[in-house]
Amino acid sequence: NQIGSSWAMIAFNLSADSVTCEDSLKPLIALSDGDSELCFTAHNPHVELIDESGTSFLWDDCMSFPGTVVRVARHNQINFSFTVEDGSHVTLSDVPLHFAELIQHEYDHLQGVTSFNRVKFDIDTGVGIVDRSMFFKNAEYYNKLVDVPYNPLPPVGTKS
Repeated sequence: NQIGSSWAMIAFNLSADSVTCEDSLKPLIALSDGDSELCFTAHNPHVELIDESGTSFLWDDCMSFPGTVVRVARHNQINFSFTVEDGSHVTLSDVPLHFAELIQHEYDHLQGVTSFNRVKFDIDTGVGIVDRSMFFKNAEYYNKLVDVPYNPLPPVGTKS
């Protein structure tokens, strides 16, 4: 499972003992694909969309609205540049969709954009915003409306 969070205008320096505010590095995105070796914080991030890679429809979920999934289109590849904790500049080129969609989601937050701003209603069904518990009950149907299947964890209190 991929995890991301973003903060605009303020950066936090996290350690095991304390949380301190750093004025020099802002904004930031903290990302992990579930592998501790790939967990990092990206300060002053910039996303370059690679238009030639095309886009894919997928279901986007967010901790800002945990009970909802939203059908969005994301670029299949991006270039992602940022500054790391030691001040060095990093560029990740041709980041594939499985990680690029998470980066695009978090970068949108820094721009004041949520999935609701990017909703793409299915042309045939009109479906674009779905209650997460309803999605979970009908995942096979809803996944036919996107290019990339979404397999959410069941909502709390739901029997699987």
